[in-house]
Amino acid sequence: MSRPAMAIRAARRYGLGILIASIGAASVAVAPVAAQPVMSASCAPRDGDKVAAQVRRWITEWAGCLERSGYGDDTCLTVVLPTTVYPVDFGILHGPNDVRLHADMTRVLEHAEDKFKLDCTLSDWQQVWTHIPGAPPCPPDGPDYANFFEPGACYADHYVKPQHDELLAQFRSVIGGGNHLTPRCAAETAKKIGYWIRDLVEKGPTGLSIQVKCYDERTTLPINRHCGANTATPQITQPEWNNLCNLARDRFLPMATLMETTN
Repeated sequence: MSRPAMAIRAARRYGLGILIASIGAASVAVAPVAAQPVMSASCAPRDGDKVAAQVRRWITEWAGCLERSGYGDDTCLTVVLPTTVYPVDFGILHGPNDVRLHADMTRVLEHAEDKFKLDCTLSDWQQVWTHIPGAPPCPPDGPDYANFFEPGACYADHYVKPQHDELLAQFRSVIGGGNHLTPRCAAETAKKIGYWIRDLVEKGPTGLSIQVKCYDERTTLPINRHCGANTATPQITQPEWNNLCNLARDRFLPMATLMETTN
């Protein structure tokens, strides 16, 4: 199925519901992994790759909205909305103020649903989730997953949405003072952070190389091209960039640490 067709199907499937989640979420506290999940042999080497790829997609697809509409209003806000598609009371990440963003977010969830079925069972995904330090109960209505869309929704609702909110807050009130970043610079910054989170979750946090890599991304293309990183008046300074890396690290490090031990 073509990309536009998938987006249309996703938009029709979920609909634009009523806002039930507010902006803002604190970073997940970093904690050691206390125990290891008991997973199937086919899933254990793949769970980190699958989660990393999906988290990256949710962030980079969202960045497309920043490029189109900027970050000064709520056009690119994502929220957790209820679904009646499945026989469970469960939230799904949406973009209620922009039709294209809404379709993109739900299309990524459909991709996650298909991807998580390969090599892994619902029991595998419940095992992974319950062993992430600091992760809340998910899904909230019982100890076992009922559908394969739920594992993806857990990561989207509890990790990706807070990352969206964090970036919006930083762009609006911290970096360069309000609307200093151009929409393209904000979008490219979000994409780079998304790819770095993917690397962190997929490759694991061992050593400092992953963190240093994030710090170094500010002066590479396309950040330098669209944010003027190497000019006398950069849209985002190195300390501001490092702070984005640190905030993302604090949120995803518990997950990445677990994934490294199971892969």
